[in-house]
Amino acid sequence: MKNCEYISKSQIGSELSTLVARVEKLESCNNRLKFSSRRWMVATWLLGSFLFAFAIMGAGRSGSADADVVIQAGTFEVIDADGNVRIRLGYEEAYDQCFALFMDDREIARLQASYTGSLDSSNIMMMSPGGRQNIDLFSAPVSNGITVFEAGGGDISAELWSDTGGKGLTFFDGSRANNKITMIYREELGPYIYLTGDEGTQAYISVDNPTSGMSEISLMQGIGGSDETGTRLFYMDDYWGTAVMEDGVIRGMWSIEDRGDTSLYLDNYDGARLLLMNDEDYGPAVILGDEDGDLVWDAP
Repeated sequence: MKNCEYISKSQIGSELSTLVARVEKLESCNNRLKFSSRRWMVATWLLGSFLFAFAIMGAGRSGSADADVVIQAGTFEVIDADGNVRIRLGYEEAYDQCFALFMDDREIARLQASYTGSLDSSNIMMMSPGGRQNIDLFSAPVSNGITVFEAGGGDISAELWSDTGGKGLTFFDGSRANNKITMIYREELGPYIYLTGDEGTQAYISVDNPTSGMSEISLMQGIGGSDETGTRLFYMDDYWGTAVMEDGVIRGMWSIEDRGDTSLYLDNYDGARLLLMNDEDYGPAVILGDEDGDLVWDAP
């Protein structure tokens, strides 16, 4: 083989070693490129996340750096996974009322919180599964309280209240016009209780009325009106007794004073008055008067 050069084994070994070194160098460079690429991917992701969050925060600002506004809308609704409205926040221009409604999965309101600007009043109402009132908490400039409705909602049952004049508890039978038991305390009248029957008959109990200085128990119709008719038992510091009334007029009264004086007063329909009395100073007496209050006859 005249035209071919002879390559020794030592030359082949040297070339192979050089080739292996070049391959290892290339592999090392490639690994560095891969690691650098991963670092750039992580850095790029972090930078993107930061810019996205910054953009969202910036979008929440409206005009002024002092006022952060997340969402502005006339009505805002929160829905569940089935698309049912569960919370509704809104404002009613006609009533100047802002409100929050919380609903069940049938979109029936079960709780409502509201503020009415025109009345300066706040209200929290809890409803039955049928959407009828169960409990109503209210607060206004002149009164605060809680109203409880019949089981299942609808008809009013009881109300605890406090106003500028006093405080009280009332039990109803289906409507406000049909109050059965009313317990009240007012500074000028003291504590008192009204009991009302189905026919309008009322029992009234009052203790230490600051205005009259009297405690009393009354059973009659038309209590407090000009047509009071019934019986009244009363007690004062030095004077007690019972009175029978008809259409606001005392027809008969028996009384005792703490020093021992007693009297019996009768008034007929014509206005004539008869007074029987036993006075410690003057002794027993009988007095007959006319409708004008003039003396007709007396004895002794």
